[in-house]
Amino acid sequence: MTNLVVCIGPGTFQTEGVHDYVIGVGHLDKTQSSGFTVNRRWKIHGARADQTTLKLTDLYLDPSTGKYLVGRVISTYDLDSHGVEVSDLTLDDNYPALKPQYIADLQLEAVSLRSNLGQHWIHNIHVVNAAGEWTEAFPVEISSPAESPTASSGNVVEYVTMDHWAAGKCTAIAIANAITEVRFNTAATASAS
Repeated sequence: MTNLVVCIGPGTFQTEGVHDYVIGVGHLDKTQSSGFTVNRRWKIHGARADQTTLKLTDLYLDPSTGKYLVGRVISTYDLDSHGVEVSDLTLDDNYPALKPQYIADLQLEAVSLRSNLGQHWIHNIHVVNAAGEWTEAFPVEISSPAESPTASSGNVVEYVTMDHWAAGKCTAIAIANAITEVRFNTAATASAS
C-alpha cells in the first residue's frame, strides 16, 4: 500500500516496531508476520512529541545467528520506499524494560529510512532509550545503497531531540550516501531532567 497517512492521537502505544522484517528478505519468521514497515509516500504523524509515544515492546531472536535483530520502531519496506514523513512523536526504544527481559547486548534504534529515491522528512520527534551495545547505533538514519548519493536527495531531518541514551556507541543522526539537510536538532548523552 502506498500514499498512506497514519495519524496517531495522544497516548502511549506499544509496538513490535519492525520486529523480524529485513529489507530484501521480508519476514524471517514465515509462520507469522509481526511488526510493521512504512512504504512509498507514507506519512506517520502523532499529535505532538510530548503527547504521542510509540514504545518498543519486543525483539526478534534470529535463529540463524543467535542474536536479537536490531530493535527499530520505524523502518522502510523496501528500497523504493521514498517520500516518507515521520513527525510529532516520541519514539521510545524502551531499553529499561527490554534489557532485563533479554539479558543480551541490545541494539535499539528509532527510525531508519533506507531507499534509493529519498524525499524523506523526519521532524519534530523525540527519541529516548536507544542503545548500541553490540555495534554503533544510529537512532535516526537516512541512507541509500544507490551508486550515487544524488539518487537519494531532498531529505530533511529537523527538530529532532534525543536523550536518555541507554548504553553503548551512538551516532544520533546518521546520513549515509544521501543528500540531506540536517538542522535544529539536539542530542544529550545524559538523561534529560
